[in-house]
Amino acid sequence: MQKAQRIICLLVIILLAGCLTESCSDSLKLQLDAEPWPTQSWQSTTPEAQGMDSERLAQMFEAIQEDDIRLHSLLIARNGYLVGQLAWNLPL
Repeated sequence: MQKAQRIICLLVIILLAGCLTESCSDSLKLQLDAEPWPTQSWQSTTPEAQGMDSERLAQMFEAIQEDDIRLHSLLIARNGYLVGQLAWNLPL
């Protein structure tokens, strides 16, 4: 499998695993009344507050760097909140 395909698969697995946690459903219930997006800028929160595992996100970021995936930036949003972002200083 190509590097880009592996990282996309990894991202999908991480996001699905985050959705399957019990805290995810509780978090979604809490967010129904809030309208965080669209606004002038992203509101940020922790991955855990949105039912995600920050350790898994960190592992994904490390895998991107180790596999030399040429991304310039990556933004992860859930329930309208920014939960993670990373930017690389790559030559064009």
